[in-house]
Amino acid sequence: MATKGTTGKGAILAIGSGGTGETFTSVMQLKQIEISGQTIKFDDLTNLGSTAQGAVTLEEAMPVTASPGQIKISGIFLPTDPGQMSLASAYLSAALTDFKITFPLFPGQTASGMIYAFSGWVQDMPGAVSIDFSKTITFSTTIKLNTPITVTAGS
Repeated sequence: MATKGTTGKGAILAIGSGGTGETFTSVMQLKQIEISGQTIKFDDLTNLGSTAQGAVTLEEAMPVTASPGQIKISGIFLPTDPGQMSLASAYLSAALTDFKITFPLFPGQTASGMIYAFSGWVQDMPGAVSIDFSKTITFSTTIKLNTPITVTAGS
């Protein structure tokens, strides 16, 4: 069987406007969207009665909280892009904001790509840019998730 996959070309990150009848604005000129996985944090339950293995005590743990993760984005800086402006506004207001990532079509999909929907806070000011005389000016920011990612399958 031949290996199947697709590139990220055509993926879209969109930021919500909030409120009733929410609309989403695409963030233009992104080069990378990096989605970290959820992680579970544990409380150490090791005590004087914990099981021993040879001369050492086996560590015991209990899951207590889960972090929904974060999303790092970077792209070509365009201060007039409504999506990049919305990221800056969300940062300045410290508002919990809705986002969607629409994936490009994977093999076997013909109508729509998979969608990740989530809420989070813009953690870093997206106006912080990287300037180099021989390169395009770029920006990056991190979105700290506040909800699990809801996945809608593509078709």
